[in-house]
Order: sequence, then C-alpha cells, then structure tokens
Amino acid sequence: MKVSTLVDFFDRLYPFALAEDWDNVGLIVGDSKAEVTGVSFCLDVTHDVLDEAIEAGCNVVVTHHPVIFRSIKRLNSAELQGGLVAKAFQNGVSLIALHTNLDSAIGGLNDTLCELL
Repeated sequence: MKVSTLVDFFDRLYPFALAEDWDNVGLIVGDSKAEVTGVSFCLDVTHDVLDEAIEAGCNVVVTHHPVIFRSIKRLNSAELQGGLVAKAFQNGVSLIALHTNLDSAIGGLNDTLCELL
C-alpha cells in the first residue's frame, strides 16, 4: 500500500475537512508515493518516537499533534522542529497528523472518550 492510500483511508474515517481552520492535518512530511512498510502511532512526534519507528521498520508515523502547526519561516536541523522534519526525511519516514479532525469525527476521539466515561 502507498502512503497516499493510507492518507485517503484516514480521510474517509476522520475527514480532514472537519479539522479546525488553524489546524494542520493529513500528510505533513513525507512521500505520498512511498510503499508503507509499517505504521507507528504517537501523541507527539519526538526524536525517540522517530528512532523507535525507524528501528521497528515503520516508515509512517501517525501523530495526533502535527509536527508543523503554522507557516514555516525556517527549518534548521539544530532546532527541534527542523531536526524532527530532517530526521523524518533522511530516514524516509512520512508523518501523518490526525488532530482536530480525529477529535470531532463521528466515532473519533471525543466520541470514544464519552463512551469510556
């Protein structure tokens, strides 16, 4: 399966159109044409998360909070955001964010939390 197919699957389950205007969801970093070798899930992308995904052979990380929220003014690998983006690209890891669309979708995070309560 290609990364684009996985992105389309998530868009059908948790429509990207449901995301708040200020949010950034979908394929944030990566190659939509790459074959998926494995998928890892996290709340926030960190260097440890990327290291674990790479070690496990996962070339897709699905995160709740996007690694890029606003317009980028610079990407410096010595800074946290730039370092995460650089590490993802250098290792062929795509980052997919499911944030406010996952929160508000039918059967999404808020529905699941309400059921648990």
